[in-house]
Amino acid sequence: MKKLCVLLFLSTVWFAPNVALADSIILGPNDFVPESDTTKYFHSTEILYAKAGSGNGEFYAPVHLPDGANITSVVLFYKDSSITGSVEMLMYKKNIYNLDSIVMCYYFSTQSTPGLFIQKIAPITGGNKVNNSGYFYNVKIQFPDTSLGDECAVYAVKIMYK
Repeated sequence: MKKLCVLLFLSTVWFAPNVALADSIILGPNDFVPESDTTKYFHSTEILYAKAGSGNGEFYAPVHLPDGANITSVVLFYKDSSITGSVEMLMYKKNIYNLDSIVMCYYFSTQSTPGLFIQKIAPITGGNKVNNSGYFYNVKIQFPDTSLGDECAVYAVKIMYK
């Protein structure tokens, strides 16, 4: 009986129909680079934020996903401890040939209560199927008010796909 159960289990595993499994990548603070060499910022393995006087406070991270993957959602883990401050995140793809950019998802924090937040964002435009032969992919983080320092910060961006 034990041999029959093992055989049934193995045949189910080996001959199961193709089932798309969900997967994800996480971009941490060290994955982001400033848009400008003059940008003042702080990052560690845990947190990223712009320092006062750092220009536009823009940071970019390349996104490497398997060709043909379908992006299901993007999750932003961030801190907004300022009523006037904000954190902006967008994921976009850029055409390799003509460099046109297409925004895939966008989020702008409008928190009126300071705190730590997790914001799930679904891809909204430009399709969600990864085409590495025609596009490269990036995530952009921006802190519009750089005078706030660590009151507005990013901990991670999680991209889920299947």
